[in-house]
Amino acid sequence: MTREIIIGIFEKHREVKYSSFDEEHFLDYLMAKPSGKGAIHNSFCGLRRFNKFWNEIQLTFGICFSLKDRDKNYSLDDFVKRIEQLKNNPKSSRAALKYQMKFGFEWNIFISVNSILGAFIVWLFEFFPITALLTGVLFVFNFKLIKLHLTEKKYLKKLEQKIGA
Repeated sequence: MTREIIIGIFEKHREVKYSSFDEEHFLDYLMAKPSGKGAIHNSFCGLRRFNKFWNEIQLTFGICFSLKDRDKNYSLDDFVKRIEQLKNNPKSSRAALKYQMKFGFEWNIFISVNSILGAFIVWLFEFFPITALLTGVLFVFNFKLIKLHLTEKKYLKKLEQKIGA
């Protein structure tokens, strides 16, 4: 049952649906043409697909993987076993979720990028097109970073309710 649910979610998030895949490193086949074992972690597009898949798996089964689990390249059978372990040991999921919820807003990135781009804006103030472009880039960066943070917090709260932490 668990295996079929996983495959259904897997197919939903794949770039090329219902094509063949190697069960030994099935997560890489979320991408159309993985370049080898672990390829999913070496691509922005791959990571986006992986994160959506991963989040849906956690919500569906009411589990929370540890950060170490994210880095592993599971075979399909090992992934099923890991999910079963987490389902049978909710304490582990609650501990992993509690740890992940500790992380706050990325102030170091926010301040660093704003400082650097702010300095360039001040330095190049006389050149309006460049100043306007940098200001736009800064605005978009800040918006995306804040949106990412809020989306992650909302997801973790939803997962917390599902797990019953």
